[in-house]
Amino acid sequence: MLRRLSVENYALIDSLTLELDPHLNIITGETGAGKSILLGALSLLLGAKNDGSARKDAARNCTVEGTFDLAGRGMEPFFAEHDLDYAAETTLTRIITPAGKSRSFINDVPVSLAELRELGGRLIDIHSQHQNLILSSEEFRTQALDTLAGNGPLLEQYTAQYTRLTTLRRELAALREAAEAGRRDEEWLRFQNDELTAAALREGEQAEIEQELAVLENAESIGEAFTTLRNAFDADETGILAQLKQSENALGHLRAHYPAAGEYADRLHAVIEELKDINGGVTAASERLEADPSCGLCYTRTERCDQATGVRTPFPAECSTRFDRMVFRNPVDNCCAVARRELVARYYAEVRPEEHPEWLTDDQPMWLWCALHAGVCFVDAVTAVHRVLPASVSHSELYRRRIAFVDSLCDIGLWMDARYHGGRCRRGLLRKRSSDALWVLSYHGGVGEYLARWWRDVRRTPWLLLCPEGYGLLVKKLLFRRNTDTR
Repeated sequence: MLRRLSVENYALIDSLTLELDPHLNIITGETGAGKSILLGALSLLLGAKNDGSARKDAARNCTVEGTFDLAGRGMEPFFAEHDLDYAAETTLTRIITPAGKSRSFINDVPVSLAELRELGGRLIDIHSQHQNLILSSEEFRTQALDTLAGNGPLLEQYTAQYTRLTTLRRELAALREAAEAGRRDEEWLRFQNDELTAAALREGEQAEIEQELAVLENAESIGEAFTTLRNAFDADETGILAQLKQSENALGHLRAHYPAAGEYADRLHAVIEELKDINGGVTAASERLEADPSCGLCYTRTERCDQATGVRTPFPAECSTRFDRMVFRNPVDNCCAVARRELVARYYAEVRPEEHPEWLTDDQPMWLWCALHAGVCFVDAVTAVHRVLPASVSHSELYRRRIAFVDSLCDIGLWMDARYHGGRCRRGLLRKRSSDALWVLSYHGGVGEYLARWWRDVRRTPWLLLCPEGYGLLVKKLLFRRNTDTR
């Protein structure tokens, strides 16, 4: 309730202090008497915009000050929220400086105009002609009803309970998300456990593999050293063995005339035999390094050149030589791969790819079959440039052709996995087939096409409904991507 209004240097008013009765106050007068000026000053106090014409004397401050009785109005939360000192009699002050700047105070504490406007809106309602829109505010009507009914304690109880409910809902959502993450982690851990079980690791195998890896990483330098040593042993006339053999024969001829020469010849013979043994071991080791009989397929890195843009990128980003990795992402470009002839012949005789017209590629099943039946070697060097054609089935500009190619790769993997690998990769392949297709559809095609593919996959494999890719990619399509490609 407004108890006192002081106006200084506002419009036609030089200085005015108005004491108001706690009941009903009526201000009357003729047109031009200043009734509207008082309302303008009161509006300025409540946070109205300063139009620059408020000051009577442009060289002095324009000051409007009002004292309000807040007892029993329940305004304490507002003061606590804005870090203000609450008082039963609160004074609001608005000052317009000669420079046109506005300064606001609540109980002599500087506040922003927004805070003054918010508090003023809770203290006074100014209703003039056509200014009854506040009655349409649900918040105002509810506040007025609570005030008249004296629902202060009940409102505080409801607010506390609602806050508690909101907190519990957030905690429940967090727990559900954690449970879902736990289920996903469980699936991944089960997959890892199955892979480790299938690997049938034995004690000391890691040390053996690390030792073999060290040899393979240094195979070139080791081979060069062995070649140099073999050349030193076996050179026709300058080789160590040839020269020592000549010396042994010469000393043998002198045995009858010089007995000591015979002793040297015998000792030299023992040395020659030891060197022959070393030469044989080096030769065998060199041959093992040069040709690994367990390796049936060897490939290198390539540079993939986009024919449309000319941009070159290294491929693959990550090499793999095991079936359980190659089946998910083929790392082999056929232009940089070589395979044993007898292995390729076995593949065509056993698999008969001509009986699988649904396979849209010829090389992928061959590489997977080689990985299952022989070792795969990778040489970390770029040996070829693979030109990528926009019209190729694997890199087509038509998104439905790309989806068909992805489905074909997964079908090949499922066939190989079921026949030769015990179906251990089936779950991952089914998930990959669905997620790869949905990824393409999240950029292309309509929402209906996306939902149709998702429903088809879930109907065939119900547990795919638990995978987050379907939901996440659909949200991204709806929120961030426009459907402009319908080819």
